Amino acid sequence: MKIVYRDPNTEQKEVSHLLSFLDLTKYDVNGWIRSHPPCPDFLLDYNDKKVGLEITSLMNETDGDFSLAQIRAAQNKCIRKARTRAEENNVPPLEVKAGFTSPSRPIDVDSASTELYNYVISKIDDIPKNKALDCKNMGLEYFNWIRIRSHILFNKVWLQLHDWSRLDVCFVNINPYELLQKRIDDKQKKITGYLSCCEKCWLLIGVDEWTSPEAIKFTNNDSHVFYGDFDKLFFLQNIRGSLIEFNILKST
Repeated sequence: MKIVYRDPNTEQKEVSHLLSFLDLTKYDVNGWIRSHPPCPDFLLDYNDKKVGLEITSLMNETDGDFSLAQIRAAQNKCIRKARTRAEENNVPPLEVKAGFTSPSRPIDVDSASTELYNYVISKIDDIPKNKALDCKNMGLEYFNWIRIRSHILFNKVWLQLHDWSRLDVCFVNINPYELLQKRIDDKQKKITGYLSCCEKCWLLIGVDEWTSPEAIKFTNNDSHVFYGDFDKLFFLQNIRGSLIEFNILKST
């Protein structure tokens, strides 16, 4: 059964991608177990053989000292800190979507979370009933768009808990073959350890596509070949439910 998390930790993301892979793949996998280094992430029972499945992510990158993945992680932490503060201060449950001024600008997590929390609290009395309050170009340092909606109180019980997340304007990286090969090369360094635990090893590279760092599109190119010592190479778009098997050629 497919499970998708909006802001997963590493283990949740790997399990989510595994379950989606098992739903989508044409290969009849009979079972699986979680494994630990130096083994690949999962060991699959396939065709009476033990097949390793290593799972990793692919994200768009920026030049400079910070990758979009690092920036997104900081933005996620900022949102969580602001939400936690609201919960700890018994603020009535809200749905908050916050748009950062730049998807690629590093942030100070503490300052940004404080700015977000204080602004949202200052606008609570302005939220229209059963509608969202859209605030744009507010002159804040870290945010240029914040949407706030009150949750519903029914028989003295809130029907929903706090739900704070990012508002994103996504760009799509088309056919990032070099980035994909780089990720294969990173995992290639560990292939000897992986194969000490299994007879064959597959590599699954996946994205969840909630935001710009994972907005990636591949057009059909059956002739493209990647290089590495994995027996099979898969690319998963988890939200979309798309699984592609790419050609991979062993280097030896």
